[in-house]
Amino acid sequence: MSKVLLFGEGPNDVGRRTWSKRHDDFVTSDGWLQPMVRRLRGSEGSEDGARLRELTILPRRGVRPLQGLALKAQIAKLRAESEGYAAVVVATDADSIDPAVHASKLAEIQAGFDAISNRVVSVACVPMATSEAWLLADHEAWAALGAADFSEMPRRPEECWGRPHDPVSHHPKMMFGRVCDANDIGDHSDTRAALAEVSSFDEMERKLPVSFPPFRDAAGAI
Repeated sequence: MSKVLLFGEGPNDVGRRTWSKRHDDFVTSDGWLQPMVRRLRGSEGSEDGARLRELTILPRRGVRPLQGLALKAQIAKLRAESEGYAAVVVATDADSIDPAVHASKLAEIQAGFDAISNRVVSVACVPMATSEAWLLADHEAWAALGAADFSEMPRRPEECWGRPHDPVSHHPKMMFGRVCDANDIGDHSDTRAALAEVSSFDEMERKLPVSFPPFRDAAGAI
């Protein structure tokens, strides 16, 4: 059973590890990356999540350190190798709707992967705007969660942008929150994981033509 190591920006991406009094142990929940990668792989493998901020120290002497996302990707690939993972995914938002910015971040992550020669399959994941744009693509996925009001869902999620903390802006995080509020659905990592579990990849590819198809193809090859 092959294992995949996932790195994202926070618990919405990769879930969280919390102490459970009921189980007398730590319990790990999924973010949206685990179910999406699991489905794209189409396998019975396991996916473990961690945060990009953990990637701070190069574990091998003699490796030339890079900068920024390239350094994160470089460390991620080395860590995956050292911990016995067959593949690694590094995910970060484009934080822009400019295709050039999206392409630049993909290239930066790929440069980090290319700096390390090992057998770990390495995949960059960069949603245009933010990951919420990806999760706003499929109306039927929201309906499966009980939603009936789709008035706040965008037709072109990759083109949505605005002030990130303005409750009426077209920033994907704000739009995601308004769809949740309109349908009495919690705006948290469990909702994101549930959407990733049921969203149609064909619909996502149709609505997210710039940023989703490259990830779909790469993750499907893990």
